[in-house]
Amino acid sequence: MSLPIIIDKSTFQSLSFEEIILLHNYYRPTITPILTMEILGDLKKDFDGSKTASERVKDFANKLLPYNSAVSIFYREILVNDLISGDTPLTYFPILGSSQLVKSESGKIGFHFKESPQERALCRWRDGNFIEAEAELAKIWRDTTTEKDLLVNLKESLKIEIEIEEKFKNIDELNEFVNQILIDDKQQINILIFIISEFGITNEDASKILYRWSQSECKNLKVFSPYALHCGKVKILFDLALRFDLVGTRPTNMLDLQYFYYLPFAKIFTSNDKFQKILAPYIIDSILEFID
Repeated sequence: MSLPIIIDKSTFQSLSFEEIILLHNYYRPTITPILTMEILGDLKKDFDGSKTASERVKDFANKLLPYNSAVSIFYREILVNDLISGDTPLTYFPILGSSQLVKSESGKIGFHFKESPQERALCRWRDGNFIEAEAELAKIWRDTTTEKDLLVNLKESLKIEIEIEEKFKNIDELNEFVNQILIDDKQQINILIFIISEFGITNEDASKILYRWSQSECKNLKVFSPYALHCGKVKILFDLALRFDLVGTRPTNMLDLQYFYYLPFAKIFTSNDKFQKILAPYIIDSILEFID
């Protein structure tokens, strides 16, 4: 079976179409929603409706999804489901969304997975159909995610909100501090509330989550929702690294952070992004491998 691999935009752009095909012979790329959106944003930069621009869209789509790929559902959907039910399998294979048991004409039983919005978009792109709504979405995406002072403002607010006496010289020291917080029994409910707040979980879903927490015998996030604990680790580490000047304030860092939320669903993560290479060693575990 091919190894599940997550590639970021820097890796995707560095590979030719022939190299992408070779990659698919040995690995099973997981296409994350963030990668689709980043490519969509790039396509918008020079998409003018011309035949040349339409052909470029088709080339991107065919390069992104030639065959043997898995298109993951949005990480927040996985997170909410795991917090409510606690049954998300962290088996290093992608989560493909809702499915149903079906029987073929020959009588064989299998699963049918519903097509995700990203898959529908990619199919349209492969046909050269870069619809106006997607073009407008790409413009909005680029305008809002490349706001010059986005992380500068967040950094200043974190300095006010987070009062910690410790001074961290590097990510190693910070990571040790964060890991101690994550295993502290007294901090488990605080971490849970932080996750609910930071990831924009609705009041309705938050009520279900907190009710399940109240009924749970084990008040430990590693047992209650392992995936939520992973997401919490990523966000806390990033916020504190930003707060203590250990990572930069480039606006796209907020986008690049999203790739880390999908790491429990792959065996390999590859990137040439400076920000990701700084944080990746502290987020991956002994089973996942990071390749520059």
